[in-house]
Amino acid sequence: MLIAALDVSLQGLHADMQYSHSAAVDVAIAIAVAVAVVFGAIVFAVTRSRSAGLWCGGLVVGHLVCDWLSGFEHGLGLHGSPMVDFNLYASAPGVALAIEVVFAALCVAVSLRLREAPHLVSTRQKFALYGAFVGGILMFAPTASLTARELAARFGVEF
Repeated sequence: MLIAALDVSLQGLHADMQYSHSAAVDVAIAIAVAVAVVFGAIVFAVTRSRSAGLWCGGLVVGHLVCDWLSGFEHGLGLHGSPMVDFNLYASAPGVALAIEVVFAALCVAVSLRLREAPHLVSTRQKFALYGAFVGGILMFAPTASLTARELAARFGVEF
């Protein structure tokens, strides 16, 4: 089973996410988060910060847009509904990863800018944030089109 995992790439992967990533579910989640942000019900109750609530609501909407641009197939509704995306993981995984890297870098930059005291964030902390979010995406770049087995074979390692 573990060896079979070596034969997966982003381009060759299929993910059926009809109950978590359909437009109907995403819109319902986005509306719920928007209502929570407007009334400050969830995030404001925890953080007492209106900007944190708005930021969380914006991330949900941004994530939805990024999924439609770069993710796997997304249906309008549940099983059998029309697809409404570019499915770039399958057709152009490098472009999909580039979109996600830009989104991640923008999220970190906006988050740092919205802090009450952005000057208190050290260069080391900024490096760690960009490394975690942008680097976390870039670590998938080698297996965007090649499986791990194919990648290893290029370096003379056979499984």
